Amino acid sequence: MKNLLTNDGVSIAIDKQEPCISHKSIAHSLGVDNRSMYRLIIEYQSEVTSFGKVRFENAPLTSGQRERIAYLSENQCYFVLTLTRNTAKAVQAKSALVMAFSKAREALIQRQTQYLPMFHSAHDSIQSIACRARASGSNTPESIYHMNYEKLINKVFGIDAGARDRLSVAQQCAVTVAYATIENILNDAAQRGLDHKQAYQMVKDNLPKIVALLGISPRLAA
Repeated sequence: MKNLLTNDGVSIAIDKQEPCISHKSIAHSLGVDNRSMYRLIIEYQSEVTSFGKVRFENAPLTSGQRERIAYLSENQCYFVLTLTRNTAKAVQAKSALVMAFSKAREALIQRQTQYLPMFHSAHDSIQSIACRARASGSNTPESIYHMNYEKLINKVFGIDAGARDRLSVAQQCAVTVAYATIENILNDAAQRGLDHKQAYQMVKDNLPKIVALLGISPRLAA
């Protein structure tokens, strides 16, 4: 699991863009033994899996041994909570778990939509550049143009491939500025009658200046 989010003392992990929680985090919130929680999940695993496959991981311990950890989705977690007693502490913990999942979903949505408006407009401009290149005799597939600009953003900002979902809000804002810069430069290049190679070079020359202007350190995502 990756992208651990902590909400009000509840640890929520992210797996394939879905919030989930370990049996140990559930046990800790409820104030029960985590081994008992694991046994409860295994006992009712057939019912739990009716809400989706339970994900298991082997985590290393300081002793050198490995510990089996069950990760539950939101619905799986809520089902397991129905199997526990409603003590005063449990009621408070269940409320915290519901809130933690809600906040995790909001965080994911924010990450996924932070720069979408500029993303689409920038790629519309890239599409226009690709169409003009094709009209001039280029055989390069349009997808290559889009891919090259995305790779350029990752390179200039030091973003690892596949790591966009791990950017903070501030880092996403920086990428948004990059998309806005690409759109403006490509539109300007089109008005000046520059070809796609010249336009790309202008973007390549100017994006590092944006990084410097924003005071962004290399390696936005580890």
